[in-house]
Amino acid sequence: MDIEIEEEVFLTGGLWLIMLLILIAVMLYFSSRYFKKRDKNETSTTTEGLVENLSRREREVLKEALLDKSIKEIATALNIENSTVKSHLNNIYKILKVKNRKELVNKKRAFFNDF
Repeated sequence: MDIEIEEEVFLTGGLWLIMLLILIAVMLYFSSRYFKKRDKNETSTTTEGLVENLSRREREVLKEALLDKSIKEIATALNIENSTVKSHLNNIYKILKVKNRKELVNKKRAFFNDF
């Protein structure tokens, strides 16, 4: 009798494990489709469209950087830490597909019509 109970518990536990694995697989499948779709929608091929991918704060940092302010001056103006400014600038470079601030300034006209 004990053996039958143990087999039943084992089988039920095994079924739960299989159902859990199926659920995880389904979630991974749909989340990967969601992120692929999202990336395609958010990625823009035009330089003006790339600026739209920046957060509000990154745009503020960008405007200050294009005024040729130092990291310390940007941090003071926006009341944030120097490291935060550096982090925002690195994100900006990645999103706008430039290597450094000099390249960013050179492409300023391409990114902004209103600057």
